[in-house]
Amino acid sequence: MRPAQDKRFGRGFVHSMWHADFVQRQSSGISRDLISNLRDSAAFRALGISLCQLFSAFGVCVLTLDWGLSDAHAAALQRHADVLACARFTPLRTFAESGTTARARAQQSLCAWLPDSSTRPLKRFGAACHRLTLDANVGEVARITLLPRMNDEAQVSFYVSLVFFDRETRRRIVLPTERTTTSGAGLACITWVVENGQECMEMLLSVTGGSDDDAEFAPCEWGKKPSQLPTLRYALLLEGCAPHKDATLTRPPMHALQIPEHGVLCIPTGLANFFPRLRLGGGGPSLTCRDIRSGNPGEMSYVDLAVRLGLPTDSSVSQALLTGVQFVYRNLCGYSNATGSPGPKFQLRLVQVDADGDDCDTPLVLFASPELDAAPFCFDACNGGSPINYSPEIVATRALNETLRCQSARLQLVFINGRRNMHLQGADFPQKLVDLELKLFFGGAEPLSGARQISPRGMPRDGQLQAEVSFLCEAIPDLEQNLALKALVANGGDVNAALSALMSS
Repeated sequence: MRPAQDKRFGRGFVHSMWHADFVQRQSSGISRDLISNLRDSAAFRALGISLCQLFSAFGVCVLTLDWGLSDAHAAALQRHADVLACARFTPLRTFAESGTTARARAQQSLCAWLPDSSTRPLKRFGAACHRLTLDANVGEVARITLLPRMNDEAQVSFYVSLVFFDRETRRRIVLPTERTTTSGAGLACITWVVENGQECMEMLLSVTGGSDDDAEFAPCEWGKKPSQLPTLRYALLLEGCAPHKDATLTRPPMHALQIPEHGVLCIPTGLANFFPRLRLGGGGPSLTCRDIRSGNPGEMSYVDLAVRLGLPTDSSVSQALLTGVQFVYRNLCGYSNATGSPGPKFQLRLVQVDADGDDCDTPLVLFASPELDAAPFCFDACNGGSPINYSPEIVATRALNETLRCQSARLQLVFINGRRNMHLQGADFPQKLVDLELKLFFGGAEPLSGARQISPRGMPRDGQLQAEVSFLCEAIPDLEQNLALKALVANGGDVNAALSALMSS
């Protein structure tokens, strides 16, 4: 962002923003946020535009990485970065994939496309980038129209910009930016005459949203996550063009399950039913030949479960009471040389989906695991581990009292990698792969009583396993605890068999 803003305001402008922050901290011990300092700067006020307009212009630069102070600077950046990398673009989906309302069907008939807000929701002053392509049978004129999908009280302005880009010559053709608001003040409609050669250029679209009244801008409170800000929702009507095949959301085949009014709902899992999400900064989770790898240290990553939960469509029931969750898992830790906290952990989340197929802003955390220690269940051979050195099976059980009011919902795993990553396995390995034996309980039904709980460090609370490790270490002088624990796991918890194996090795 720094070169782009220096290019607009003059060299050294961004440095002056940091200097203003430094002066504020020196004088009062409290600094203002960067956006407030930008809004109140003389250089910005001289432009006579709103913050939303400024960030819309920045969104246009984002499309082709045109951030350099000079053309040579921008060209050097583009040579070393892929402008068309799939992860840079927000996927588009049709209403037909999840919408069920009359409005959804009507907008579907107009070739309306929605950004996939579940992967990269648009927040204020952000930029959603979309990659499009001209239809093969396009006429003389093509058109893109943005429709806000928020209520009038939101007072949000949307700016939409289209850039034609030749990746060979790096030539850019920027069409005029169009604006619309949630109050219905005109449509953001980009119309252009199709010319020869445009079919060979890339069509890149930027959408930015926010308030045009800068006086209303209020920074987030300290500690508030950007995800807690309202999502800016919109639809795109495309005439003569369509989403590029590499930027279209294709959801996996979903298991459609009906939520019971009372009882237990068994959720199909297994390795083939998990789908890792593409991560914007690279890396991200993946499926190995036997388990789920959470990604790289320091990442937060998402894995979707190919299940769609729904309320009965032929019933007057408009909500469901979720009363519990239970599943079985095993784990192991990678990068185990990086000891200490924070370690990797994961969450099982339920995301409610509205009638138009949009995710609700706040997911429901069904279960949150403790941090995973670097040892003894580790991947690295140098620390006594192996790729299948999983922990014993852990039965995760939690009672809930949550009312589901949306017509449908989906499930996802969220991995928060700290200094290390992790691998997730399920029950009955190696006969089954990532079979979590996941069950949801509804309408007063409760998880099975007496299920083994987990301790803060991820071990059974009954203490028996630790006692068996101590017994082995006393029986065999100088035996390390991690080797004793590995022997117990390898022999199914049979202490006598573990002792015999250790004595004979």
